[in-house]
Amino acid sequence: MPYSRYHNLFTADIIQSNAEIESLINLYHSLKPHYAHQDYNLFYLEKRQLKSENYSNKVVQKINDYGSSLGLENYVHYFLRYTEGSFTKLHRDEAVDKTIITFVEQSPNLIGGETLFYDRYRAVEVSENHYLKTKDDTKSLDGQDIIPVIAPSRTGQSVVYGREVKHGVCEVSSGYRIVLVSWFKNQ
Repeated sequence: MPYSRYHNLFTADIIQSNAEIESLINLYHSLKPHYAHQDYNLFYLEKRQLKSENYSNKVVQKINDYGSSLGLENYVHYFLRYTEGSFTKLHRDEAVDKTIITFVEQSPNLIGGETLFYDRYRAVEVSENHYLKTKDDTKSLDGQDIIPVIAPSRTGQSVVYGREVKHGVCEVSSGYRIVLVSWFKNQ
């Protein structure tokens, strides 16, 4: 279901059952960690890349099937573990057509780490009983990605968005969270 008031910014869906999330956690622990100071837009986090043999895993295949139902073909899957100080700078995933982020696990003391999207502002006429105090004409902001929106991030939930969507992850102040990132291209 679309979340944004203005256009289809992202969708949030439950793709995996609790047992399947547990399977993803086990898969995560079976992979070798790589610690990034910076990996393009990612800062101070752990990355675990799925190998081609992991793609036959039933849970990973379920994500691929979900992507297929949208007319997409899998490009890559990897886990990210955000801990204190980790964040993702605002960017667009221009190398792929769709991204699916599956929230795998988070600590009970997690503070920060929210997935942040920027929605487009739509200028409206200023009503008589409102004032306008700005250097800019609000109409000049029309269509710009300036409205911050925090995505839902329950464990087991997946968020799907397109390459045109500006997004990032807020810095983690305490605790951790693990996500599975799945990139897809049009078939």
